[in-house]
Amino acid sequence: MKFKIYLKITPKHSIILFFELKPNKIILEKNTNDRYNILILGKNGSKVYIDKARNLNSAAGVLYNFSFKLSQFYDLINRDEIKTDSDFTETLKELYLLG
Repeated sequence: MKFKIYLKITPKHSIILFFELKPNKIILEKNTNDRYNILILGKNGSKVYIDKARNLNSAAGVLYNFSFKLSQFYDLINRDEIKTDSDFTETLKELYLLG
């Protein structure tokens, strides 16, 4: 069964769960054996995995934590009115989220 759930973090950014792949979102991807991957999809379509093969409860916790961090990142970028090209912002986002 395919379904998608949207949970708004800010008016501009949302979390996408399950089968919906959209750039600049934290995504919960169904794996095999009732396991889930957590990833972020970059603007160019590249998948950056945050974690893999977690059970649903654990994956939901990771999803929430990284979604909160992503929201904080965009708040900082918008608050400080940082004007950069999208590639640099993408690199900053990955560094901020993944260290």
